[in-house]
Formats: sequence, structure tokens, C-alpha cells
Amino acid sequence: MKRIYPALVLLLACYSVNAQQYLGVRNGNYAGILGSTLNPSFMADSKLSWDVNLGSGSVTFDNTFLYIPKDSLKFFGIGTIVDLIKNHSTADPRIYTRFDPNDPNAKQYLTFSTEALGPSAFVSFAHRKHAIGVTTGARFYSVASEVPAHQAQQAYWENRYEPLYGQFLSDDGIRVNTLGWFEYGIQYAGVLWQKGKHELKGGAGIKYLQPSGGAYIKNVQGSYNIANADTMYFQDVNVDYGRVNYENWENINNYGDLIHGHGWGGSIGFTYEFKKDSADWTYKMDCKTYADPDKNPYVIKLGLALTDIGSIKLDEGASNFHLEAAQASWPDYRSEHFNSNLDFDETLSQIFYGDSAASFVNNDFKMGLPTSLNFTADWNFYKSFFLNATVIQSFGHSSGQGVQRPSVYSLTPRYENKWFEVSIPFSLLAYQHLTPRLGVCVRAGYFFIGGDALGGLMAINDLEGADVYAGLHFFIPDHKLKDSDGDGVSDKLDQCPTEKGTCATHGCPDRDGDTVLDKDDECPDNPGPVALKGCPDRDNDGLIDKRDSCPDDPGPIELNGCPDRDGDGVIDKYDECPDVPGPKELRGCPDRDGDGVIDKLDECPDDPGPKELNGCPDRDGDGVIDKVDQCPDVPGPKENNGCPFPPADQLSMSSQYILFKTGSAIIEPRLYQTLDVLAEIMNKYPNQKWVVEGHTDITGSDKINNPLSERRAESVRDYLVKKGVPAANITTIGYGSKKPIATNSTAAGRQKNRRAEVKPAQ
Repeated sequence: MKRIYPALVLLLACYSVNAQQYLGVRNGNYAGILGSTLNPSFMADSKLSWDVNLGSGSVTFDNTFLYIPKDSLKFFGIGTIVDLIKNHSTADPRIYTRFDPNDPNAKQYLTFSTEALGPSAFVSFAHRKHAIGVTTGARFYSVASEVPAHQAQQAYWENRYEPLYGQFLSDDGIRVNTLGWFEYGIQYAGVLWQKGKHELKGGAGIKYLQPSGGAYIKNVQGSYNIANADTMYFQDVNVDYGRVNYENWENINNYGDLIHGHGWGGSIGFTYEFKKDSADWTYKMDCKTYADPDKNPYVIKLGLALTDIGSIKLDEGASNFHLEAAQASWPDYRSEHFNSNLDFDETLSQIFYGDSAASFVNNDFKMGLPTSLNFTADWNFYKSFFLNATVIQSFGHSSGQGVQRPSVYSLTPRYENKWFEVSIPFSLLAYQHLTPRLGVCVRAGYFFIGGDALGGLMAINDLEGADVYAGLHFFIPDHKLKDSDGDGVSDKLDQCPTEKGTCATHGCPDRDGDTVLDKDDECPDNPGPVALKGCPDRDNDGLIDKRDSCPDDPGPIELNGCPDRDGDGVIDKYDECPDVPGPKELRGCPDRDGDGVIDKLDECPDDPGPKELNGCPDRDGDGVIDKVDQCPDVPGPKENNGCPFPPADQLSMSSQYILFKTGSAIIEPRLYQTLDVLAEIMNKYPNQKWVVEGHTDITGSDKINNPLSERRAESVRDYLVKKGVPAANITTIGYGSKKPIATNSTAAGRQKNRRAEVKPAQ
């Protein structure tokens, strides 16, 4: 037999359980698989080759309603909490409430939480650029909000707080979401992009979820009146709730008896690192460059992740209900006895509907996961000292049911090395209001312990909440290769571990580094090839450097090792044209046309010309060399490519009467003589380019005039081509009515505008 009071149901609405943030340890570079639960990309390019979490867990309590004065705390608050658990009684005098009779509707929030990360691990591969991890865990959330102070007060007093008796008090807005589950996940992370000092990593994970229990209350409206210690009245009540049958927990024989459904969840994250100069975090060994595991490589690390995406369906031993009534009463509620959850549900249904089965809706419901967007910034500001900023922004579920974690905003200074770490997180916990918190975390080797809200436990302030976490994980950090003699060759590859050598000689001494060991080297301080017993021959011409007149350029022995590529008898270092044979008097440079300008400076090496024209001929003496002179035998200006310009006045007189009839592009026979004279002039200048322009008067539209002007220009061009003018020398263009030379208001003016003009091309 069980005895359940409505106050106990209401008390559940004052608690919310939220997964811990582990602010003091999760952002560290040695957090291992625990850090990946905040951002899965943290596994890639980690300092750890592999990590195994044997177990870690956390417990949190925080609230705005109950508190214990710091002066009455025992053993940093822990002893007081233990006593309260052992000797709990209604309204323990050591616990105070913040109930204000002048503000009975003030909203209250309380939190209590616990979670465990079970055996979990990750392993890195491909030079730690990729990692795969697996996780197991158990988590529980019971999230409530908008609890009016009068409801919290009566819940704490088990409905015996008499100053609130006899009055209708509103319960509008209360929401409760409770969910506990086991999870089994797999994650992958890898380096997506690297360039210079920049690195981008990405990671994702998926989890299979098995709920152990769940419940919700939502859409609460109405008011209640506790008339006395035995009778309660309800007015205009509306509420939806669902739950798993918790009696099942009393008959648990195996793991399967704990499970009430299934679901899926996932996470995705990215991390950007801005690296230090490579010399600050790398070392040379075995002729390769390695990351120094004892040094941090980044200046700043930024992470962004979306975690706990998904939902769980509870469909085994689950039910949901709806209660609604304009008025209802519950006499002698304190004396009620219930044999089961169902008995309690049916009693409520009878009270509100007069029917014990009317409140039932169905046998399954879904609950959303505590999705959050996580932003982290980690700054390595000095040696092993870091400053971390973390924002965990939670998302609600609107009108649906689902658990929601509080948002967290934190700033955490941290000292960190391979085997020891200490951090002091300053944080704000946001669940409808902001709660400031101070924490500390210490990691010694594989073990860590700490909390994000230790002020109450340390009697710094009244005990309103507490947060502690601890864990044990084994990891193998990346290690620096051992080099006993300090020669840059690791002991495992060093064939002379007590003598300094090089990686090229497998750690054996070779002072000049020529791979000829000192004992066999005839020039031990100057590197040389094995064939020359270690003596240098920089140009590899068969003569050792001390006998070579040109030690950096290979050459025949008869020229004392100096090269003469063109074989003209002038060695290359004195030959101004080392790849082309030439006489010694011209310092080895050829002059094919014999004009006194050597070929490499002669713009016309096969045709003799004066030096002032760089060796190029100019037959007509017009200053334009023959190879670019379009009229090489007739002098002309440079601006016309060496050709003379035609007389402008003669051309103008010959072309000014090429006129056309209205709307016509046909040349009248009376103009043939004019065009013949024009063709005769143009043929005198075969290298000259010409432009024939066509024009119209303003009669008609541009749509008619523009193509008409083009046809007039083309008619003139075709006639001139027939008279021997090269077609390639003539271009045409039509201007329509845009360029009149006379007024268009008279017939005479329009006649002049219907014309074609021939002009030299500029």
C-alpha cells in the first residue's frame, strides 16, 4: 500500500535534473573521450593516442526556493546534507524557504541532477589526424519551470502551510519533463583541412537510446484551494500528463525490465585551431618533423557543436492522460491510499470527470532530448596557462514534451600539463534566471575531481545548490622520441647511441655530413662523394675542388675543370655568349651578318644594319626599319608605318559628291566618274587602310536608316574593289542619321545628308 498526496506530485514540479557540464575538465587537452561529449571533433589531432574512461559521474543541486544559512553548515555543507537525508522530516527547521507572502506567485526553480559516463574509449590513427570513439552512459533529467511560490511552499510543507488555506491560487504555466535513459554511441572525428597555421577539424556521433523512465506535465491551467489539511478544491482546471509505470521498478529481474522504449540521438561539431609558429611546438628527429607532445600547438581554439539531437519514444508501460473540469473537489485527500500508479491515475480521473477511465489518452509518448548549441574558445595565453570561454545554449521543445538542459555561460582559467591540471570555472547557470557559480577542478594523472558550484559546500554563501563530479580514465599521451646522445636520431634507429651522428649515417659520426664515416673520410671536415673518399667535388666533374679552377661549374680536365659549353675556346666564365660560338675578339659572341653588332644585341642578325638602328636595315632612310616598314622603298612617317599619307584635299574633293536617292543604296551612274577618280587616288597608296562611312537623312526610323546607311557604305566599297582597291584595305560603317552635314529641314539639306564618305583609317 502506498500513500500519495497531491503535494508530492507538486513537489516533483519543483525539481529539474540536468546533465553536468564538467566545466573544469571537459575543455582540457587531456579530457579524452569526456571532451568529445561536448564537441565530437575534439578527438581529432588530440594529444592522446588513446583514452579509456573507466567511469565518471556527477551530482548537482541548485534552486531558488530552499536554502540553508551558511552559519549552520556542517563539514562544508556535506555533513548537513547527509544529516538531512538521514533524518528528513516535514519542513525541517534547518531548511529555510524564500516564500514571500506579498508575492505568492513568484516563479521558482529547483535543480537536482546526476549522470554517469560508463566504460568509454577512443583511439587515434593516421598520425592522430583521425579518431574513432565509443561511449556508454546513463543520464537523467527532470525539468520543471514556472512553479509559483505558493505551490512550492505547500509542496515543502506537504500541504500543511495554514496561512495559504482557504484561498484559490493559480497554477497556470507549470511544466515538468522527466526522462532517464541509457545510451550507447559511436563517434568519428578527423582533420578536414590544414594550411599553414590553420586547421579545421570535424566530428559526428550517433547514439542508440533506451529509456528507463519518463514523465511530463504540460498545458497546466486553473487554480486550487486547500481548504484545510484534508480537503482540496479545483476550479477551471486543465492539465496533460504522461508517465511510465514506476511500479515496474519493484520487479526488476534483468536489464530488459528497466527499458521502456527506444530512440536515437546524434551530435555534430567542428573545431578551428590557429597554430603557433611551428618552431614553438615541433622538433626534428630521424630527419622528420614531429609535434612535441609536451607543448601546446595552438594560440586559440574555437569549437562549435550541436549535441543531443533526437528524441525517445516511450511505449512500454507508458500512459498519458488529460484532466479537465470547471469545478472539482477532493475531500479527505490526505487519507487516500493507492495500490499503484494506475490506482492514483484512476482516482484523479474520478475526481475530475466522475469516471475513473475518462482521463486516459493513449499508451505511448515521445520526449525530446536536451539539444544544445555549444561554443568554446580556448586561449593559450602563456606557456601552460589557458583561458577558456564556454557557452552552452539549450533549446526548448515549444509546446511538446522533452527535457531541456539549463544554458551555461562560463569563463575558466586553467593550468595544464600532461599529469596535472587545475581549473577554476566561473559560470552563470541560466534556467529562466541567472545563477552565478564558482567552481574548482583538479586532475592528477588519471583521476579528476571537482565541481562547478562549490560556494555553498565551502560555506562561502548560503547553501542553495551544489555541484560535484569525479572520474577515472586511463590514457596514453603522445610521447617524444628518446635520443640519448642528442644527435637527432632516435635511440630505436641509432646505430651509434653513445656517439653523435646524423640520421643519414644512422646516428654514427660524420662531421662533414657526406655519409662517409669519419674513419674513412680523407676530407672529414669537407663533405664529398664516396668515390672521392669524402673529398668535395662540388661540380662533379671528376676534379676535387682544391684542383678545380671552376669548382662550382663542371668542365673538362684540359681546361682545369672550367666549362666551355659552345666549344669556341672561350671558357664560360669569360664568354659573354656561352651557348653560341663566337670569336675571342667579340668575347665569344657571334655576328652572322658582320655589321659589328653581335647577334644577341642585333634585332636583325641576318641583315646588316647600322648600330643606331640595332643592326637593322632601312632602305628608304625614313627611320622605320625595313622589317616593320609597310612601304620600305618609299619614305613615310612612323605613325603611318613608314608609308606616306594621301593628300587630304584631293581625297575630299573626290569623295564629297557620293550621294544617294531617298531610301536607296544604289550608286547613280553619274557618280561613276567621281568614284573612278577616288579609286585612282586610293590605288596610289596600296598599304593605306580606308574607311567608307554611310549616312542617311532623318526620313524614316533608326530601324530603317541604320541598315540603309550600312548598305550605302557597302555599295561604295564594292565599286572601289572592282576598280582594283584591295578589299582587305577597306572597312565600312553605317551611322544612320546620326551625323548630318546639313539641315534636315530642307530638301537640299536632306540630299547632302544622304551620302557616303571615304576616309583614311587612323
